[in-house]
Amino acid sequence: MKENRLENDVFKISALLIASIIVVYLMPKAMNYLFFSLVLISFVNSKNHIYFWIAFWFIIIDFPGGLFMYGGAYKQLPTIPLFIGSAKLSIVQLIPLILFLKAYNDKRKKKIVFKKDLYLLLLIFIIQFVIGFLFGISFNYIYNTILLLINLTLIYSLPKLLDQKDIINFDRIIFIIVFVAFVTQVFTILTGRQFIDFFTSIDYYGKNYLMAGEEQTARIISSPFIILYSLHKAFFYLFYKKKIFSMNYLNTIIIISFISIFFSATRAWILASLAVFFLVSVIYKKDINLKIIGKTGFTILILLTIILLFFPQVMYQINNSFIRFKTLETVFAGDITMGGDFYRVVERIPRILIWVKKSPIIGWGFSNTFWMHKDGHVANHMMVLNSGLIGYTILMFLLFSWIHKIFTLSNRNKMIRLLYGNAPKIFALFFIFIFIVHSTSSAFWGLVIGLPRIFVISAIMASYNAIANTTNRKKEEI
Repeated sequence: MKENRLENDVFKISALLIASIIVVYLMPKAMNYLFFSLVLISFVNSKNHIYFWIAFWFIIIDFPGGLFMYGGAYKQLPTIPLFIGSAKLSIVQLIPLILFLKAYNDKRKKKIVFKKDLYLLLLIFIIQFVIGFLFGISFNYIYNTILLLINLTLIYSLPKLLDQKDIINFDRIIFIIVFVAFVTQVFTILTGRQFIDFFTSIDYYGKNYLMAGEEQTARIISSPFIILYSLHKAFFYLFYKKKIFSMNYLNTIIIISFISIFFSATRAWILASLAVFFLVSVIYKKDINLKIIGKTGFTILILLTIILLFFPQVMYQINNSFIRFKTLETVFAGDITMGGDFYRVVERIPRILIWVKKSPIIGWGFSNTFWMHKDGHVANHMMVLNSGLIGYTILMFLLFSWIHKIFTLSNRNKMIRLLYGNAPKIFALFFIFIFIVHSTSSAFWGLVIGLPRIFVISAIMASYNAIANTTNRKKEEI
């Protein structure tokens, strides 16, 4: 029965995704609008299997090979003109709103573990919105701010809509994308081309930036947020007492996800991944099956060896990624500027601090000043620019309180320990991962983060919330 459900889901979602590619890139614009209008109607009217539609939109938002690049420079999904200035609403931006309405109208009695925290998050957002008006905010920035709020509703909607069975079926679909993403990443490293390049002549990144060479590091990862989600969820199922997936399959996903992150040469993501692996080895040292890991690792090593024999560019990428990661040694040695070459510290931080110093306590809210000077590459400073030291402190406290709450509930609740063991603690490690990335690379926490990041955070929170509700049905107080 499970196999039939998976086959049915994979067939339907594959058909939808292939049809989406065809209508967006190969057919007239009218067909593009007609097709996605029908998709939206089906989505809005769906009563069952909501996980299927959530998986579909997650893949669209974070599609392998650069297709449907949300916010990119090439042909997009349909947009809806708002007839106010030049503002247009992407069809993707409707998804959080539709999910929120579905969640709000969902009559099932379901506990939202982080509900009080979400109210606090909403309160901070409203305060910053008001501050924005006090400092001055134009219509375009009001529109941008409202979109941020709509995106943030996913943190409520996904936990409300998805139960444990939904989450498992959702994961069955998403895990498959990890393999597709890895193949597209390796293809890009070898050729300098993304799959999007077969459908458009616009060179969005530049071939020299994407293809690995002896002195060229390819800066590419395909479907990074699906990779991130799958890495942590595979760890969860690996230590879950009930075996949903085979150990070999889960270990393969974990190893491929890490290789994909390493191949990206993104120092913060590599560092965060290593931190997660280290914490897993400490927390789950009694549960780790070295025999299965060794067997899976050996198989993948053979596969990589074959790839290296035929495609030496992959070895260039491995060497270049390692060299780039090693530059962090200067940071740990005390030189956070990396000899003056770390543009983020040398240029970006001083530029944003000019405005932070002018309103350090309450920040600039969502004012024109904030939108004109925000910089997601220095995320903590941007948070202070937006929310001030007060808002920043509350938001970071909120993040660490979630980590603490997950650990505490996982230890305290007898039903969680009985049904899931230590597996739920992996979700706390996810938030440690995003904190590291947020603090060293780009914004992954706060009020101003992109839709893919909100989506993956919400999916992880939905996973933990589903666990809490499973134990609630056993009449165990959370």
